[in-house]
Amino acid sequence: GKFPPAVESNGFTFTAAIGGTDENGKVVSRLSLEQSQKALENLQTVLGKNGLSMDDVLRCTVFITDIRDIIYVERAMEKLFKDVRPAFSILQVQGLPGEQKVAVEAIAIRRGSKEDIVDFMG
Repeated sequence: GKFPPAVESNGFTFTAAIGGTDENGKVVSRLSLEQSQKALENLQTVLGKNGLSMDDVLRCTVFITDIRDIIYVERAMEKLFKDVRPAFSILQVQGLPGEQKVAVEAIAIRRGSKEDIVDFMG
């Protein structure tokens, strides 16, 4: 397409919304859990191509077409975000392209160490 899946400025990487589709743009499943897992895997791939990992993600915004599917999104996120968990928001939207039920975008940072993160949970 005409727009990149991610851009970087001043050490921050901003991704576009990434869906649970295969390399041909086809939805991998009609199930929200599988779409969530694939969307996050696709995010991981985009970050990896830019020399980043899921540990570098500071914030995720997840778009879902049915708020009742929030449990599936959270399950998929818990599998990929281990030691460092980002702040995240889940928003219900009226629709996504094609048969997509889930899309995720992220802000990641290129930094020197994990100690640069302050977790406000504790």
